Amino acid sequence: MTEKRFLRDYADIKQAEAVLLDQHLVWSADFESIRRPLADLFRQSASMGHYAHPAILQLAQVIIATENDLTI
Repeated sequence: MTEKRFLRDYADIKQAEAVLLDQHLVWSADFESIRRPLADLFRQSASMGHYAHPAILQLAQVIIATENDLTI
């Protein structure tokens, strides 16, 4: 495991947490009820970086994919 990968995964998880907590974004009613608990889970998992559960990393990457898409 490289430190570079650890830091990339840490950054992805923290970015996903920030997206979930962004007050300027509008969420559907069904997602609204889980976004803060999910952000808390990301916050707690971020310090684990790449050692976080693979599902956490995958969810974080899905959440930030659109934000990081430079073609939009």
